[in-house]
Amino acid sequence: MKKIIVTTTINPPTEAIRKYDSMEDWQLIVVGDKKTPEYELERGIFLDWQYIQMSYPDLVDVIGFNSVRLGRMVAFIEAYRRGAIILASVDDDCIPCEGWGRNVYVGARIAASEWKTNGIAFDPHYPHGYKAWHRGYPFEVDRACVDTGMGVIEPLVQEDLCFGESDIDASLRLIRSKSFEPRVAGEYFSRAFSPINTQNTFIHRSVIKDFYANIPGIGRADDIWSGYIFQALHPNSTLYCFPSATHSQDRPMTSILHDLEEEIFMYKNTAEFIWLLQDKGVQVAMQTMLPPVALKAIAAYRRYFE
Repeated sequence: MKKIIVTTTINPPTEAIRKYDSMEDWQLIVVGDKKTPEYELERGIFLDWQYIQMSYPDLVDVIGFNSVRLGRMVAFIEAYRRGAIILASVDDDCIPCEGWGRNVYVGARIAASEWKTNGIAFDPHYPHGYKAWHRGYPFEVDRACVDTGMGVIEPLVQEDLCFGESDIDASLRLIRSKSFEPRVAGEYFSRAFSPINTQNTFIHRSVIKDFYANIPGIGRADDIWSGYIFQALHPNSTLYCFPSATHSQDRPMTSILHDLEEEIFMYKNTAEFIWLLQDKGVQVAMQTMLPPVALKAIAAYRRYFE
């Protein structure tokens, strides 16, 4: 079974990249852009800006120069074309722990803890007692939920959380929320909508076409709304697992404030978007809430799977 790790970068190879590159049962694909310096891998594949322009002119025309939104879409398509059965989407500053990638359940049928909520959404941080919600959780929605015991799920997407600086809203990072200390040791899921990122996440080949990576035009809702769309298309197929990587950043306040500005769209619109997905379906929700650049990029992305 072919397994491919993908990421984008504007940096030289990091400690995390070196570790992913050394994994003999995985292949690594790194997508660069104009800012990426000279890049060398021992085993993996590096796709430079020239390759992207030549191979994906339609996506370049729509999205333009943006390493995350363009690069992640390209990375997903490349993994699919190269035969990935399991795609692992990572960030280049997510350092894998010992045993990373061994407990991947996408495409299988497993028993896991099932959490239920009376609301429309589930926060995957809540079972751990973590007061800071996952980035992209609609903060208008009550986080309260309960563990109802073991249930059966056939996951197609699996997000492994991260030790250290978990993926939370920039508004929470401004108040210096504590590092993430997980309490739930096993796998768990909910049948409600829940935020998924592309930081340390595994996707089954059969649904790569339905996970739109990082959608342009909606700021830092880019991967979060891709996840919500995916869940509307494939309900009850998202699994959360104990952290398998450590994420730690030393970022200046200006960078956090930039992220905050990029998240305003998400704060204002996520709850409405989820309700539309539930009540009106994917096409109506997308046509109503996504800007033209996002719709064009998604259409171009999907054509590569036809």
